[in-house]
Amino acid sequence: MKRIIALMVLIVLATSADAAVQLTLTATKQTYSKGDIAQVIAKVKNTGTTNETIRLTWSTSSDTGAVESDLDFAFMTIKPGEEKERKIFNQKVDSLLDGVYKVNSGIFRGQELIDRKEVEFTVQNVMKIPAFELKACKDSTCSETLSYIIVGKPSWLKVESKDNVQAKAQVTTPDGKTQNLSLPGGYTPLNQGTYAVKITVSGDGLKTTEKTTMIPAVSEEPKLTATEVCNANGACDDGENSLNCPEDCTIGMNDRPCKQTSDGICDQNCGPNADPDCANAEPKGGLPCIPLLLTPIAVILSAVGINFKP
Repeated sequence: MKRIIALMVLIVLATSADAAVQLTLTATKQTYSKGDIAQVIAKVKNTGTTNETIRLTWSTSSDTGAVESDLDFAFMTIKPGEEKERKIFNQKVDSLLDGVYKVNSGIFRGQELIDRKEVEFTVQNVMKIPAFELKACKDSTCSETLSYIIVGKPSWLKVESKDNVQAKAQVTTPDGKTQNLSLPGGYTPLNQGTYAVKITVSGDGLKTTEKTTMIPAVSEEPKLTATEVCNANGACDDGENSLNCPEDCTIGMNDRPCKQTSDGICDQNCGPNADPDCANAEPKGGLPCIPLLLTPIAVILSAVGINFKP
């Protein structure tokens, strides 16, 4: 019995040693241009002494995000010494975006991974995704852009892009109606609300791309008014100070700003030693300086028999 078991183990080990299958992955070119056909070929060779039935798997991805294929597979039975090949990527690059593409492939015996390979190739000067932005302007010069459009008034819509693009738009109104526009072009909204502007751009060497921008329509142009800080009513009100309203607030008042200049006025908004005038002068509109306060206090304390040195 022991001899039989030992013999079976030897047969299994010999079979495993002989069952050698190798995978080679090759791209026909490293860089493909317009008009080329990108091809990746997988070659599977049986270097063992027994027949092999394997499962070949492959998938494709790219840094553009445009290609991310699901895992595909095929079964192969390969005789000893035989090599079989299969095109696992075969596509004309005119429909591909510029970028780096990766093809991954593996061979399995049952659930066991025997070998895995990866190959890269580049597609260039074929097609790219354009970057663009919709602008709403007051007029066709677009010297002034808007974040809104005004009901009943024509606005100018245009697409800005570093690429040479042709653009068109479909405008959907707040009540769901649609209108097609050629851009650049004018558009007059009839109702208040939010308008959805779907832009489609295309061009030579560019992937046709769509993007939707939401633009609010208002009944009239917002009016911006300046806030009056100084009302010149003779009182130093909230928000006024000696810097922004000298008519109502004089230097030295408790109005928060500190004026650290030698102007003969002690500004009580300044910290210790901040205003050079506070050493010898009385602050305007506030309490007298500390040295002036200490003198009469010392006289009173001396009269009651307490010596005090300021």
